[in-house]
Amino acid sequence: MQRLSSPLTEQLSTVAGLFILYIWVRCRLNPALGPALEDAGDVPRAEKMRLLRAGLLPLAIFATMMVPFVNGWTKELDAFPAPDAAKAKSLLEEAGYGDGFTITLNCPNDRYINDEAICQAVTGMLGKIGIKVTLDSKPKAQHFPLIKKKETDFYMLGWGVPTFDSEYIFNLLVHTTTDKLGSWNGTRYSNPELDTKIQALASETDAEKRNAMIAEIWDVVKKEHLYAPVHHQVLNWGMKNEIDFDVQPGEVLQVKVALSSVGIDGALQNLAAEAPGWDFDRVRREARDVWNRELGRIDFHAVRVCRGYHTGIVREGSVDDLGRQGDTRRRETHLGLGDADGDLCFVIVQKLAQLAHDAR
Repeated sequence: MQRLSSPLTEQLSTVAGLFILYIWVRCRLNPALGPALEDAGDVPRAEKMRLLRAGLLPLAIFATMMVPFVNGWTKELDAFPAPDAAKAKSLLEEAGYGDGFTITLNCPNDRYINDEAICQAVTGMLGKIGIKVTLDSKPKAQHFPLIKKKETDFYMLGWGVPTFDSEYIFNLLVHTTTDKLGSWNGTRYSNPELDTKIQALASETDAEKRNAMIAEIWDVVKKEHLYAPVHHQVLNWGMKNEIDFDVQPGEVLQVKVALSSVGIDGALQNLAAEAPGWDFDRVRREARDVWNRELGRIDFHAVRVCRGYHTGIVREGSVDDLGRQGDTRRRETHLGLGDADGDLCFVIVQKLAQLAHDAR
């Protein structure tokens, strides 16, 4: 916010971003194997992970599961219990950890906004209920390989949903790790029945049935406590008062630009006619097709080098309005060059452009 506080900032717009930061805990390899980890011989370690997953994190840290604009979000899913440090301590006592235990939290320090500071806050929260956290903060280049290689039991990972649909989360974070799916499932969680439901989302075309399937999957994910969502990352945009637009949740600012040689109203007409949506590739493809079609009508047999000619000096309403669909008005402009060769080149280019325009 301090970086946005400058004389150039006249208004501040804040919107929920795509990212939610989560604290993830290592899980058992397969629900059919019972509550232990795959390395069941390490009972104390398994019990620590169970305690973290089953109650301590949801009781000590809280946030919503995902942002409201993602398909699959519901008020019920978004609900979370109030922190209860006393109950968290009792869980530790019942498990034989009345004095708490020590665990390492792996955290990036250069990927998300205030990521290391958030991990420090998590460390303090867990310290209040007896869990002594050693914070291991690293640059993202060193942190993320720990997750991909499954070399961490307790870590931070933020996740955005560019598709605005829950399937994106399930495919990469919840599904069993395979060659194609579960690539960021560092928890080692595996549930074959849930995997089948996740895969079925890709082919289900009935929206109502698909949303019901999404709700079922979320219900399992929440009950299993695969992770604890701790923070919604927001976006702040500082703008001049002359700028007026709705800030979107993505990290990339998308801008459309239209031109008119007549006025703003003409530019708006061109924008509505030629780029009504946000498919940049489509606009680029259509513009290329227009130029190829129009210029393909001209057969050049010889080319003369023109001295003193600048490509920008062409009468408005010739080359610049090829394929224009919106504002077709033109402003006539008399331009000339300083020498005979330049005048001749200007006339030639004018004639060629007019031929292309008339041939449409």
